[in-house]
Amino acid sequence: MPILRQTVERGVLVRFWSTDTAKGATMRWDAAAWPRLVYSVRGAMWATAAEAQWLLTPDSGLWVPEGHPLRVAHSGPLHLRTVYLAPELARPRALAVVTVEPLLKELVLEACRIGPLTKSSPGERRLAVLLSERTATAREGAGGLPLPRSKRLRAVAELALRNVRLGSDALAKEVGTSRRSLERDFAGETGISLGRWLRRARHLEALRLIAEGRDVGQAAWAVGYTSPSAFTHAFHKSLGLKPGTLKFEKDGSDGQTRTVDLTGMNRLL
Repeated sequence: MPILRQTVERGVLVRFWSTDTAKGATMRWDAAAWPRLVYSVRGAMWATAAEAQWLLTPDSGLWVPEGHPLRVAHSGPLHLRTVYLAPELARPRALAVVTVEPLLKELVLEACRIGPLTKSSPGERRLAVLLSERTATAREGAGGLPLPRSKRLRAVAELALRNVRLGSDALAKEVGTSRRSLERDFAGETGISLGRWLRRARHLEALRLIAEGRDVGQAAWAVGYTSPSAFTHAFHKSLGLKPGTLKFEKDGSDGQTRTVDLTGMNRLL
């Protein structure tokens, strides 16, 4: 069951929202008055906000400034933690994926464990300030896809994300238009070519599968590659690291993947 702690009492510095789910789901939040850090302790998820979509694995979080609605979708188990920072405490920062290093992870977990954090408690105030500082200085990560603005092309993007094996010709046929027209319109709305967008979507989906415990060969086949070596080359060119270098930790209770180390994933679109 979700645990909601968004008290409106005066003197609160940090609120939190926490949920553990065993099955896939889609969650939506309206725009919030407080900026927030959305983080998955376990499981991969797609987060959508401000005309872009990001794949978040357990080494990364999404910093969402106030005023942005948010949608999160996941297909497997997810342990989600969100911390809301009071506007007086949060440092200005644009919407971005941030790297959640060990200290920031522990700060988020502790804030969710004992929160809400208030001004009246010196210990909680110090924790809140440190959480704000580490969030503001966290390195920016990758993993994003710009989304088209129009309803027609947004439907194309959603179709491509549901089936990353589809290429430009198949997508154009599905939506009843020419490939040339689709490529022109898609590039005009996203700023990148349709081919590059599809490759990026394919590699991010493979990353999600690897983060959930699939091996490289299984992930390669699932996204349409028949050769693991070709997949490894393309994945490395797109994301800046080789899939075989990803490091996992296992949850001893059930053996499922809990953490993926994506050090070096620093190539942006």
